[in-house]
Amino acid sequence: MTAQEEERRSIARELHDEVGQVLTAIKVELALAQRSADAAGVNVESLQDARKIAEGALHTVRDLSRLLHPSMLDDLGLPATIDWYLKGFGRRHGVRIELLQDGMSERLPPATEAGIYRIVQEALTNVAKHAQASTCRVFLQRLTHSVLVTIEDDGIGFRPDEVSAPGASRGIGLVGVRERVTQLRGDLRLESGPGKGTRLTVEVPVQTTSMEAIAG
Repeated sequence: MTAQEEERRSIARELHDEVGQVLTAIKVELALAQRSADAAGVNVESLQDARKIAEGALHTVRDLSRLLHPSMLDDLGLPATIDWYLKGFGRRHGVRIELLQDGMSERLPPATEAGIYRIVQEALTNVAKHAQASTCRVFLQRLTHSVLVTIEDDGIGFRPDEVSAPGASRGIGLVGVRERVTQLRGDLRLESGPGKGTRLTVEVPVQTTSMEAIAG
């Protein structure tokens, strides 16, 4: 998973820097060509259409880059990145979504931030595919030696004992979450029932820094 995360970071950088720059250059050249055509009194609608296509492709590439590995995770940290992701998720799927946080002002180790971000991302993908939820809430809480992540929805729910059955699609969706939690040496608890929504709780240990230990 560490190698996968590094690969995602590399692909995201290539998309943003290489492909993004090429599309930006195309967009600029098309704008210059249209300006020249307008100055000459020539109406070239195809240039305007091409500009719109290039701009749409540029937005798509940037969105893909952020989904693969959002640069803000490195720059701004976990809460800001999850907040950005949740807003996009709610817009795409028509789900009213809320982020609550407590004690998350200090940065976590990069591997922990990346792992928790992927856990939230994969859990919400499962919500979008199966829950039929109208609202979803994500809660991040920093405890003394760990981070608590809770994801709950008001969807149709399910029987947790059935997700491990062979071929269970929801069970397959939770495999990635369980693998991430295991990699971070964390604990996972799943609570649900038909018509009762679902609550996924993950607790991930965080190594206490020497300064925190002295302060404590």
